[in-house]
Amino acid sequence: MTAKRSAAQRNDNYTAAVAETLRAERAAAGLTIPELADRAGLVAVTLQRVLKAERDITVAQLAALAPVLGMTPSKLLAKAERRSARMTANEAGCIAVGKGGTGGGGLNHEGP
Repeated sequence: MTAKRSAAQRNDNYTAAVAETLRAERAAAGLTIPELADRAGLVAVTLQRVLKAERDITVAQLAALAPVLGMTPSKLLAKAERRSARMTANEAGCIAVGKGGTGGGGLNHEGP
């Protein structure tokens, strides 16, 4: 596997993790896709493509969505980053540890 291929895989994992995080936060907020899009000032079809990981999210879109979901863009990305790490670990056959970590370099993450 080339370095370019693994970089593409990392990007795909991260895009999927951002989409999954946004879907989870939208559901937790009890919003439909059209409601979230409207409140964030986005086109619903664009948001739907982001939520399906068919399209990368822009910084402007992230900045518009985060406050509607009750968080900062950095918190949203941090949640997505933890998801991406778990996805990568699962693909590699690693075991992720729960809160508190192992202190020995194991993956440490919070819930979804």
